[in-house]
Amino acid sequence: MSGVYSKTKRAKVFSMFGGNCAYCGDQILLETFYVEHVVPKSSGGTNEYMNLKPSCEACNRTKRTWTIEEFRIRLAIKQSTNGISFNSAQIELLRATGCLDLLGVNQNLQFYFETMKNGEGHA
Repeated sequence: MSGVYSKTKRAKVFSMFGGNCAYCGDQILLETFYVEHVVPKSSGGTNEYMNLKPSCEACNRTKRTWTIEEFRIRLAIKQSTNGISFNSAQIELLRATGCLDLLGVNQNLQFYFETMKNGEGHA
């Protein structure tokens, strides 16, 4: 949970998806949710609303400073392998050798915010 945002900004980010994590869709609490940067600040991301999403602790900690696509493939691999994580070089090897398909990795995994019409939190 970040304390660097005003209560108004936090409330607006929280309400973007009706109190759900933008990534996994789980219910989150206003008091404990994380303001997540879609494009990480370390990669030039801003604090503008269009770059912010509400996140649960698990998704926030898992995404870290990865891009959406890096997070997507890492999460898909983790889901397919019962929690095993791979580094970037290992993921590229798995991809190059066709092993992602053998592992049953859903390479088209969609985040909760991607399933919402207009990204406004309404199905």
